[in-house]
Amino acid sequence: IVNSGKNYKIGDLLTFDESGTSGGGLRSKVSSIEGIDILNVSTGTSSYTDRVFSWVDESTVKVTVFPSHDWKDKDNVVVSGFSTTLSPLNGSYTIGVSSLTAVLSQGLNSGTVGMSTDIFVSDIPVGVSVGSTLTIGAESLRLLNIFKI
Repeated sequence: IVNSGKNYKIGDLLTFDESGTSGGGLRSKVSSIEGIDILNVSTGTSSYTDRVFSWVDESTVKVTVFPSHDWKDKDNVVVSGFSTTLSPLNGSYTIGVSSLTAVLSQGLNSGTVGMSTDIFVSDIPVGVSVGSTLTIGAESLRLLNIFKI
């Protein structure tokens, strides 16, 4: 074998160059795979005390964290601390995190930015409501009101 190749799966058929070998008909398939070395594993712990759990349907729970969180889609999280009827929610989960995007319909003048600033967007994504936390670059904002024009 000159090159072990990449992206093989168990059961894949192997192809051999039999030219100049005086042989033929060699058939083989992948029966085991060795992975690459793991060089680094990291974990982190975050605790959020201001959160709301809401049932979406019988098997889905939406968690809203105030004012914000740094989770990413497909992160693994552990929910703990529930007792009574909510104790079945305690456990490990792979989460889905959605990100919503809106486009400014009017520019922001740096001279008008203050404790309260009107931001005009072309569309307000479904799921954004008063009390939502918005992130623009490194800034986090709390949505105080929505004025539909």
